[in-house]
Amino acid sequence: MNKLDQKFKQNTLTDNDASFLIDLVKSCYEEYADRGVIFDIREESDLLKPASYFKLHDGQIFGVSASIEPDRLIAVCGFTQSDPDYLKAHSMELKNFMLALTIGDVALHNIL
Repeated sequence: MNKLDQKFKQNTLTDNDASFLIDLVKSCYEEYADRGVIFDIREESDLLKPASYFKLHDGQIFGVSASIEPDRLIAVCGFTQSDPDYLKAHSMELKNFMLALTIGDVALHNIL
């Protein structure tokens, strides 16, 4: 086991992880509240059942948590296949990537 494996845990998300995923995404949106960006679950309804959403779109979603806070997602990456008719066996499209991490007093948030 390498040092990263000891500090972080990666799992395939299930629909039961929705509240953890929503907390992560909401924290990323809050970083831009001063610009009028607001989190509205009605516009992000795929977060309510993340595994089902990605399975429906022929993809998967993964989450990362820190060993010291196993119930808090710090990163998530989901993918769906780009073009099922042509690219099915050759590529994937990154659908979502969210990261919220605090190091000391610095909070890092990223949304792709």
